Parts: sequence; C-alpha cells; structure tokens
Amino acid sequence: MAFFSKSNSTQTVFSKRKLYQKGELTFLNKLLDPNQILKILLFFAFSFFLVLICFVGQFPTGLQIFPNQTSKIRITSEFPFSYISTIQTNRRKELLAKQIAPIYSIDDKHFADFIAYFSEFATELDQLSDLLKTASKQEATSLLEATAKNYQEKTGEFISPDDISLLLSKTDSETRKKLFNEGLITLMSISREGIFKPFESTLENTNTENKPESYFYNIQIEGRDTKTKVLSEKDALRYLSLNINAMDIDWPVSRALFRILKPAIKPNLLYNETKTNEKIQKALDSISPTIVEVHAGQSIIEPGSFIGPEQVEQLHAYRNHLNLTENAELGFNISLREHTILTLVILFTALLYCRIILPETLQSNRRIALAAFLIVIQLSIIRLIFELGETEFFTRTPSALNIIPFALPLALAPMIIAIMVNVSLATVVAAITSTFYSLMLGSMTSFLLIALLASLIGIYFCRNIRQRSNIIRAGAFSGLAVALSAFLIGSFYNVSFNVIALQIVFAFIAAIITSIIIIGMIPILEKLFKLTTNITLLELTDFNHPLLRRLQLEAPGTYHHSLLVANLAERAASEIGANPLICRATSLYHDIGKLIKPEYFLENQAGLSNPHLERNPSMSALVIKSHVKEGVALARQYKLPKVIIDVIEQHHGTTLIKYFYDKALKQIRQTHLPFANNFVPDEISDVGDIEESRFRYEGPVFQFKESAIVGLADSVEAASRSLKKVNINTIKELIDSICNEKFYEHQMDQCPITFHEIELIKHTFAFTLLNMLHSRIEYPETNKPSPSDASSRRPN
Repeated sequence: MAFFSKSNSTQTVFSKRKLYQKGELTFLNKLLDPNQILKILLFFAFSFFLVLICFVGQFPTGLQIFPNQTSKIRITSEFPFSYISTIQTNRRKELLAKQIAPIYSIDDKHFADFIAYFSEFATELDQLSDLLKTASKQEATSLLEATAKNYQEKTGEFISPDDISLLLSKTDSETRKKLFNEGLITLMSISREGIFKPFESTLENTNTENKPESYFYNIQIEGRDTKTKVLSEKDALRYLSLNINAMDIDWPVSRALFRILKPAIKPNLLYNETKTNEKIQKALDSISPTIVEVHAGQSIIEPGSFIGPEQVEQLHAYRNHLNLTENAELGFNISLREHTILTLVILFTALLYCRIILPETLQSNRRIALAAFLIVIQLSIIRLIFELGETEFFTRTPSALNIIPFALPLALAPMIIAIMVNVSLATVVAAITSTFYSLMLGSMTSFLLIALLASLIGIYFCRNIRQRSNIIRAGAFSGLAVALSAFLIGSFYNVSFNVIALQIVFAFIAAIITSIIIIGMIPILEKLFKLTTNITLLELTDFNHPLLRRLQLEAPGTYHHSLLVANLAERAASEIGANPLICRATSLYHDIGKLIKPEYFLENQAGLSNPHLERNPSMSALVIKSHVKEGVALARQYKLPKVIIDVIEQHHGTTLIKYFYDKALKQIRQTHLPFANNFVPDEISDVGDIEESRFRYEGPVFQFKESAIVGLADSVEAASRSLKKVNINTIKELIDSICNEKFYEHQMDQCPITFHEIELIKHTFAFTLLNMLHSRIEYPETNKPSPSDASSRRPN
C-alpha cells in the first residue's frame, strides 16, 4: 500500500527492499514508519467522516418504511414514550365540527310582503263577489282573469281564474275570512320554523336525523338557544296541504285554497358563515390534544401490516424521542456502533481488494483522493435528500416520500470515476456507495441491487467515453434501470399505479440531472486533481488547436514527425491495453518545444544550412536538450493537461545525445593528441574535460506505460528515416536495438511495463513502420513523340 506518499528517490526504495530482505526492516518498523502512520490515520478519519455523513442522527431503519405500503420489518419501541397524536386529535375535531348545528337567520321579508298583499287580495275578492252578481258571463270572465293576473304579478305565482271562481261560488265572505285566517296561521308557523331549498343550501352538508326521506335538519336559528328542525320547501308545501285538508271544507275548495296560499312558501333561511365558524372554532379550542402512550417493548410496526397515517405518525414520534435521548445525542447507540464497525469492514475490504487486484491505483494519491471525494459528495447528497424526507411535508405526503429512494444520484461517483480514472476503480466505488445507500435505508437488499445495477450500467456506457453528449446517454440508461426496478418492486408490493408512475418519472429526471452535473463537474475535477479524461484528450487532438497550427506553419517537419509518432503509439497502446487516446494526444504535443528554435532540428531544415555547423557540440546539445524544457513551458502556457507535460518531460528520459557527445569526444582527442592525417587511436580516451551529464537529457525516465510507448515510438520513427534498405528484417533490427538501448540505459526501471508488453509493442511498431515506409511501384516512362514527329504524322 503506497498511497498518500511517494518515495523521492529510487535509491531509498532499493535500500529499504534490501534491508527488508535481510530481515533488518521488520514489520513493526514498517508500521511505525511516519508514512504508514499517516495512511492509517487518514483511513480512520475517512471512515469516521462517512459514519458522520451517513448514520449519525439517523433513525435506525432509515426510509424503508413507506406510507400506504406493506411493511417488511418489525419496529419495537425500546423505551416508553408518549406523544400528541395530531391525527386522532383532528379526527375528534372533525367529528365535533359535524355535530355542531350551523347558525341561520330567518328572512321574513317575503312572508311579510305576502301577508300585506293578501289582506288586499281578500278585500278584492269580497268586492269581486259583489260585482259578479250583476255582471254578464263575459264580464265575469274578464273580471276573474284580471284578478288572477294581478295576483300573479304581485306574488310571482300563476293562479287559475277557475280557482277564484270556485272559491267565490262555494264560500261566503265570513267563511272565506275564516279559511284565510287559518291558512295564514299555518303559513306563519311554517315560516317561523324555517324553510330551505334542497341543493341550494349548506344544510345539505349537515347531519340529518334518522327520519324517513331525511327532510328534517338540526340547525340553530340566530337568537334561539336551542336547536330546531327546519323543513325543505317541498315538505313545507306538504305540511301546508295537510293542514288545509284538515279544514271542514270540500276537496275542490281546499285545493283552490292551497293553490292560492302556495306562493307564501319560499326558502327563508340565510346561512351565517361567520357566526357558525366562530361557534365551531370555540368548540374546537375546548378540545384537549389526544396523548398516546407507548410502552417499552410495544410493537409500532408489524411485518406484513399496512402502514397507514397513524402508524407513520407514531413512527415519526418514536424517531424524535430516539434522537432526543442521551445516547442518540452522543452518537453511542447500538445502531451507530454497528454501522461504525460495518463502515470499517467495508472500507478495509475495498482497500484490500485494490491492494490485490488494482495495485497501480494505490500508487496514485490523486486517484484515491478523487474517489474519496466523490464518495463523500454522493453520500452527502443522498443523506441531505433523506433528511428532506424526514420533514413534515414528506411525512404527511406518502406519494412524495415513496419517490425519494428512486430520485437520487445513485451513479454519480461511479460514472465520474469511470470517465476520469478507469472502470475497475469505478466498480469498487459503485460497490461502496451502493452498500452505504442500502445501509442508510435499513440494510434493504433490493435497494442495494438497484443502486449497484444503476451504477454498473452507468459505468458500462462510460467506458472509453469520448464525447460529452454520451454522458447523457449513460445517465439515461442508468435511469432506465432504476425506473424498471421501481416498476417491478411497486408491482410486487401492490403500490398504486400513480406512485409507480411518479417513481419512474423522477428516476429518469434524477438520472438526467446527474448526467448534467457530471458534465459540469468534470472540467473542475480535472483541474483540481490534475487528471485528464478521454473527452479532453479528444478535444486536444483537434488539428486546429493553436499549438498544432503553429507546428504546421513554423515546424512542418516536426509536425509530420509527430503525426507518425501518434500513429505508432496509438496502435501500440491498443495492443497492450494502455490508453490509445493518451498516446495519440501526447504524441502530437511531445515535441512542441522545437517551436522555439525549429531550424536547429534536422526535420525542419529542408535543405537549408545547418546552424549546428557553427556551434560547438556542447552548445548544440544544450539547444537540443532545451526543447524539453521549452515544451513544458509552452504546455503550461497553453494550459495543457499534466499527462501531456509528463510525456514531454519523459519522452527522452535521461538518454545521451550521442551524435554531439561523440563529436565532442573527437574534438577533444584531436585537440590534445594530434596525429598525422588526423588519425586518432581508439585506445586514447583522455576526455576528462567532458561532462557526460551535459549531453544527457534531464529526464525523468518513463513513469507510466503511455510515456514509454511515446518515447519508444519517437526514437523508432526518427531512426527509421536513416534506413537505407526497408524490409521487415532491417526494421526489426532497428526496433530491437532501440528498445535494448532504452532497457540497458535504465530508462524503463520505474515504468510498470512487462517484457511481454514490450514484445507486443515491438511487433506493432514493426508492422506499422513497414506499412508507413513501403516502397512505391516504379512506373515506366512514356516515350512521347517530339513536336516534329507529331506534325509529320498529322493527316493531310
């Protein structure tokens, strides 16, 4: 395990290895190493932080209790407690509100107007009776019709002239007066009781007594202390008819009298909403809250039971009391201790897995820091949304609470790791986040599988991703997995279709939002952790990039060389499983330092004079070496990713610039030991004045596979230009000599590359070079006739 620290020198690593082999560096010494202590402290700090985020202050069962569904677990109270039941209190208030009689006032205006007119009508009938005695039949008819029309105009009700005629013919003045008085008394009694009109009165919503047809209602008339019973308009007319039938008169006369008195029956109740509400509120204020006592060991939720509003309320009260206990405040309850142990086990298992299967991942502090950071971010978002689920709105809204487990960024961290690091580490992160998500929901296996499935699908579609738009596609497929899971689980547990539909919709929305967040986060994370994604690398391979445009215009030979190196390196990287896009992008920029002095490099001279002829070898070597430093400076100026800067620094390693070194040796020998005809014996090597380091690149040597591939491709492509005869044998010999030279000069000592991979690279280089340097068909010359011959052959 070598994360969070990095050895500063190879010598230290070798010395420790030797000591360990000799037994001088014991396990205890390794454990007491400051770097190891720091790693252990950081591991426990990260574990504690995850416990703080996921479990401190959280109810043990998380959100796995969903309203209007069937419970799968049992929850028993660990201690006695009491709470005020809002649901039961509101139920009592609703029942009381229905029992309170509404307050009405009686509007006497219509009845008073009718009484005032009816006295005139009685007098009019007496006068009409006298007129009819002397009137002709035609005159009598006209008088009766005029009286009936006048009655209709005054009362608004039609009355037949025949009824008036019948009443006048069958009764005298005294009898009519008596009948009218009895009828008015009946009307007054009915009006005082109150009359309402069905379907147009608030009385239709009040309680009725258990009487036939339910037409008596309990209300309270304003100004009266007791409840009273009122009639509908229909039943008031029936009551009037019964009373008139009870009079000692003929049936036709009673019917005519009923029709004459009928216009007096009109609804006269006016609902007083203000006083009714005041009365109801006063009664409700007098109700004391309902207090529910729960004993220790009492079951709150039973497995298989339906979770209604009262169970949700009781569970919510239990959570509040649990959080208020001393143990919960201090974080020492049993559930938290269990989760702490589980957290340590999960993280240690993940670390051990990476140690065995992904050892190269643990060598990068940035990758580990990125993974830890994203795990914290994702779990923090999930916990925040879970806390929103504990608010009153969600606890009182079952459909909204049921949506929460599916409306989460379940694949956020795994997808980013798959894009920025690799699929293997992304899978480990997916397992960690899914496990913690399940634990936060009360160790529900179904949600563990849902989160893991969504994460793995997101990882699958983020493999080797090169376009930002593909991130949306990956998120959509991840959301589809969550939506399908929501449908299957909801169907199995008989969840309502509306809730399932909402879960599906919000699963898609959460997945799309997660994808958008990922697109926005990646550029920030790239700069923060100095990691580069394939998306950025692909954008850098655009030939319209300013640096590549400068190469095309200012150093065309170097530009062409970089293209050939890119082709060699990309194919070799694909062959050994390295990142071909890193190799291609870094190859294009590896020689950008030559832009400063392009004329000093042979590929850009194009038949011009060689400026090295005017320089001594050490100065020429200095110019050649400087293209590395100048390339790094240009890369930083143009804000190129760190991986490109690393390859620029490493692609020559610490190799010797042989041409100028040999030239310097020859000059020294010729200066100090002159012989005839410029002959210098090989055994003479008085070269004490030459420092070899002045003719070596400053390195470092290859640190990762891609830099080794680019470095080998650069050397092979440059050397291939000197081949006089191109065939498979000469190309293989050239590649073998270059790779062996790199190996014996220790350029690959710090690179995690195997001999087998080097052999594959050599084979790929040979195949690609053979195709790049293939010979052309030599077309025969066509003997064209001279102009004189052509003219002589022209037809006359």
